[in-house]
Amino acid sequence: ATMMSMAGSTTTVPSVPQRAKPEDAALHITVSDPVQHSEGMNKYTSYRVDVRPPTTTPGDAQQDVLFSNTTFSAVLRRYSDFLWLYERLHMERAGAIIPPIPEKQPVGRFSPAFVEDRRMGLERFLRRVAIHPELHDCKCLDTFLRADDVTFSAQKANKGEVVLASSAMYTGPPPKQADGLKRWFAEAKTSIAGDLVKSPDDDLFDEIHRYVSGLDSQMKNVSTQATGLVRKGKEIANGLFEFGLAFNLLGQSEADALG
Repeated sequence: ATMMSMAGSTTTVPSVPQRAKPEDAALHITVSDPVQHSEGMNKYTSYRVDVRPPTTTPGDAQQDVLFSNTTFSAVLRRYSDFLWLYERLHMERAGAIIPPIPEKQPVGRFSPAFVEDRRMGLERFLRRVAIHPELHDCKCLDTFLRADDVTFSAQKANKGEVVLASSAMYTGPPPKQADGLKRWFAEAKTSIAGDLVKSPDDDLFDEIHRYVSGLDSQMKNVSTQATGLVRKGKEIANGLFEFGLAFNLLGQSEADALG
C-alpha cells in the first residue's frame, strides 16, 4: 500500500499479512452450491459437500497423518444432516470439544444473505472437525462425507449404527412354519420401529399439523355459518315472493271493485 507524505513524495506502507486460520489446513473440504427444494409444505436448502485430495506441504507431519487416505467424494447434504453429524460427534467422542455449528433460524432462512452466511459457517464447521485430533477419524464424519443418500438415510434412521445400502434387518431365512413366519415379521417390525429416531424436522411437521387442524376447525365453522346464511336467504326470498303475490291479489281486488 502507498500513501502521500506532506512533501508530496510517495511512501510505501507494508501490508499486514493475513493470519492463517487453523481450518485452512482443510481447504480440500468445501461446502458450495446451495439449492432450495420444496417437497409439499416442506422447504429446505441443500449444499454440495466436496472432499478433494489435499495438497499437503512436504514435511507437514500433522497433515500427512490426518489426510493420508483422503480420496475425492461429492455428496448433497441439508442443514439437518449437519446437525445430525454435530450430535453424533458428541456421542462418539464424549468429552471432546466439538466445533460450533450455525444455529437454527426459523425466519428468513431462505434469504440469499443468510444462506451464504450459513454455507460459510457449515464449511468452517466441517473443516474444524476434519483437523480436530480427536474427531477426524470418527465413523460418523466419514459417513457424512462419503455415504450415498440411501446409506446415509439408513445410518441416520438406525441411530448411527453402520448400515450398508444393500443390507437389511434380516439375519437369516424365515422359519418355514406359519407361526414362525408371523413371529419373524412381528420381530422385524418391532426392530424397525425401535430404531426410528426423532428428526429435527419433526417439530416443524408437528407445528404444521397443529396449524392445519386449527384451520380445518375454523373452515368447518365458516361452512356452518355460510350454510345458515344460505338457508336464511332462501327463507327471505320465499317471504318476499309471497309478499309480492299478496300485493298482486290486492291490486286485482281493488281493480274489480272499481269495475
